[in-house]
Amino acid sequence: MFDSFGFSFRSLGKRSAGGGGSGSFDSGNARSFLFFAVELNGASYPRGQYAALTREISQRLGMPAVVLFQAASGLLTLAFCHRRRHKRDALGHVSLIREIDPQK
Repeated sequence: MFDSFGFSFRSLGKRSAGGGGSGSFDSGNARSFLFFAVELNGASYPRGQYAALTREISQRLGMPAVVLFQAASGLLTLAFCHRRRHKRDALGHVSLIREIDPQK
């Protein structure tokens, strides 16, 4: 599989100087996002743990990622890590929508 940058998903664990093959990162011109779903064993987690997991995933990918967490209680959390403009590897704050109850 490839995204619009020509990025090979087989190289997710490998970081390259050129990133996704399109030159420098432009946060205002994101052409693609990766979406992940993660099942967690605990019933609930503090905001800081969701943020740390989201940052780790985003940093390893080198491109914008949206993460959907599902805790053992069934509650969902949607997370996105902002990237600082002109700093490809510098991650900004994490936006979270926590404890979404899919039954309601």
